Amino acid sequence: MMRALSPSGKEVIQSFGQGKKALAASCQTTIDFDFMVTYVYGGEERRAQILNSFNNFFQQDVNSMPNVHSGNPTKISSVIFDNKTDQNGSLGSVVKQVLERAIMQTKNLNGLTSYGLNYFSYGSNSTCGNPTGGGTGGGNQTNTNPPSSNTEFTTDIDMSGLPDCFKKVMQRLEATHTNCVADYINAFTDGTPGFRWKVVGGGTNDGYNGITEAQNVNGQFQMKTTFYEGNFSEGSDLAVARTILHEGLHAYLTAYFRTAPVEAKSTYSQMYDDYISQKHPNLNTTEHNEFARNFLGQLATQLKLYGESQGYDIDYQYYSDLAWGGLTDTAAFKALSTDERNRILNTLLAEQKGTDRNGDATTKKGKSSGC
Repeated sequence: MMRALSPSGKEVIQSFGQGKKALAASCQTTIDFDFMVTYVYGGEERRAQILNSFNNFFQQDVNSMPNVHSGNPTKISSVIFDNKTDQNGSLGSVVKQVLERAIMQTKNLNGLTSYGLNYFSYGSNSTCGNPTGGGTGGGNQTNTNPPSSNTEFTTDIDMSGLPDCFKKVMQRLEATHTNCVADYINAFTDGTPGFRWKVVGGGTNDGYNGITEAQNVNGQFQMKTTFYEGNFSEGSDLAVARTILHEGLHAYLTAYFRTAPVEAKSTYSQMYDDYISQKHPNLNTTEHNEFARNFLGQLATQLKLYGESQGYDIDYQYYSDLAWGGLTDTAAFKALSTDERNRILNTLLAEQKGTDRNGDATTKKGKSSGC
């Protein structure tokens, strides 16, 4: 399950670009930034009106501050601070606050629905002896210092708050097929997973086996997943492995859209189009539809690799059925035949509850989770 900001906008208003050199000063720090805002509006004429209002509010606010001015008066892409350094990301925070004020003013003037600043990242370039040395930082969704290799990603998964029954399965996944968790995500990214991942336990939750969300911790972007180990007291290690891989995919997709939105929209264009076309979009539902559309095979394959590492002699169909965990509300699942749906539901219940759909006891194929 994915919990995240869910803008109900029909259009993403986006600005990307480099600021131009500003007027002379004893020293200057330039903040070049990217951002994304979602508004509900109607028609191209309306869009132009909103963009013009947003730009005007932003430029007026910036230029009203002493020793601060816009780096590009025609495009919202940079702000220049005279005789100031970006100590501890302070200037990035100022720019972010100006953007948020412009969003609210634009919303109020045009009678719009706005969900605020969906994405913000920046880099600083200074002639003032900037202690931060420039680079990327500061934004509430900026991916600073991402892992540089699959091994680093695996090493930096923070399992300190994870219950033993989940920790041992995740460690087995890592030992399977060389950094299995990283390699599993790598299969989608074609590169090193670009985020850090904190995983913790959460007791019991009647609604979800896990919840994944984006966080900013002291300027460091990370994904956090809470696994509800109490839901697996009657379950098997296969149910736990399936849940870890499912939430890992949520973490990847959310991090990708937060830290590289242009690339993510191109790679997963159907998912993006589905999301913005909804009147009241739900990120969890949208991602689940993408899982069912493109990732079931990978989920099944990684579960099979895990099962084989534990000595299980199970056919691929069983792993394929397990991969549907968390996806039984999708249109793709509902399009299956009645026999297929019943078989999948019985498999999922067997591994998590030790029962079938009628509530009768049935035999798990995995070992007890120990939760």
